[in-house]
Amino acid sequence: MIQQVALGVLVLAGIAAGVAYLTGEGAEEAIEGTLGTGKAFLERHETAGVFGLVAAGIAGATALLALFGGRKERSLSRGLLVLNLVVALTASGILAWVANLGGQIGHSEIRSGPSAPIEAEAERGESR
Repeated sequence: MIQQVALGVLVLAGIAAGVAYLTGEGAEEAIEGTLGTGKAFLERHETAGVFGLVAAGIAGATALLALFGGRKERSLSRGLLVLNLVVALTASGILAWVANLGGQIGHSEIRSGPSAPIEAEAERGESR
């Protein structure tokens, strides 16, 4: 029962990733040019978002396969559960990377590299 609930959550996470990706363009337009956000940071987050969408979609799809496969056999295959765990952990890592890039848009203190704040300052100066 717990395994089926966990797989169901993965399916919902895959759907939620799709919704988040679809709302990204509107969010980009809303914050573009504010808070010193640079186009480069927005573009990196958008590009990474495609990878996050694909990873979450794969995780949701494999979870759906496991759920339907388990209904026929009355118990879930150990191999399929392990595969889902690996896929879910991989997707979580990719989504954490996407989230970090998204955080860098409004939080210059988490941007990596010595030139990141300077780049943001230069972009702010150009937009004035």
